[in-house]
Amino acid sequence: MSCDHRATPCIFLNDERTNKMAMNVQRATRQKLVALGELADRVFRPQLPPGTGMPKEYARLFHPDNAENLYYVADDQGTPISMVATYPCELVVGPAKLSAIAIGSVGTLADYRGRGHATEILNNIVEAVRSEYALMLVSGARPLYDRLGCVPFGQLLKAAWVIDDHDLQHEAAVVEEVSDIASVAHALHRVYVQETCRYRRTFEEMISFLKSISAPRYRSRSQATRVFSLGVQGEIAGYAVATPSRDGTRVEVLEWAGTRSHVVSLVERATRLMGASLVELRLQPEDVSLRAQLINRGISLEPVPNQGTLSILDLGRLVTESNPLITERFGSPLSVVSEESGELGLAWSEPETRLHELPLPSHGDRRTLATWLYTPSGLNLPLPDTAGLNFV
Repeated sequence: MSCDHRATPCIFLNDERTNKMAMNVQRATRQKLVALGELADRVFRPQLPPGTGMPKEYARLFHPDNAENLYYVADDQGTPISMVATYPCELVVGPAKLSAIAIGSVGTLADYRGRGHATEILNNIVEAVRSEYALMLVSGARPLYDRLGCVPFGQLLKAAWVIDDHDLQHEAAVVEEVSDIASVAHALHRVYVQETCRYRRTFEEMISFLKSISAPRYRSRSQATRVFSLGVQGEIAGYAVATPSRDGTRVEVLEWAGTRSHVVSLVERATRLMGASLVELRLQPEDVSLRAQLINRGISLEPVPNQGTLSILDLGRLVTESNPLITERFGSPLSVVSEESGELGLAWSEPETRLHELPLPSHGDRRTLATWLYTPSGLNLPLPDTAGLNFV
């Protein structure tokens, strides 16, 4: 399937009367949420009754307030047969705040695959939101996304180790499972917003994300994902959201936040409470404090890519929003320049600094620029872990 961005976009804002045009690409209404949730389950959670899995697992995505950000193609009877879900978000990275649109739940019923429905929906979405957001984050890495110019991005560190029970005996902090999310949600949100690299969440989003882990077969796991809090002198100073492997011997920490001096103990005790002995978590490479703790414990750190792919939607917006972080790290902001070929490129606003060590890409297509900005081959700017609780 080819990806033709020259095609006239056909996004019909909450107007289902025009569903005969351009492969029926439509934005959903609240009335369509049930049908789209059932479609998502038939594609991604076929082992569950339609409508009982994905809408609960991704409660913010299928929330009535987000209905217009779900796009679909319908058959002649108006029944959705292909869909793409989006969720607007803001990424906080140090002093920078980046606007992004998250893309996921890209699925088509089996009888309708291979006809270009998902490609058409995605093309329409890109054209509709290109000037509204700096980045597009996509939950996977498929040829379909590659044709949109999406590239792998970012680098995290993964730590995996077997717990030494001897170390647990000397930790004064209290770790316990959270049984009532609502009762501690404010405290957990307060801890979360202190993280320097995160999604910007409202309190309501925080509650939804934490409650969504109770969805049946969350992340395709048969065992429950659980939340644990860390108490220090009577105050919650951290938390971890942990999901077990299918055989229950290993625990993956989907999200954590809090006082770095207690993080290792937090995840180890949570793992033990889940009956496992092996734990793994991801962290930002620049998290010097936690890296030092792990290294001092003899725990190896493996570089891993961030989950999914991304594409630059609006280079000018991205540069403007990123410059507080870029200036802080490299001593100069970037600016956007037009090249003779008509492509957009980047230039250092103050090239007399040490930036000769960071040569700009030789050409300025969006794929190359995204790779240069967000991988070790260039600036390697951080982004939040996209494999955590958030939709993407």
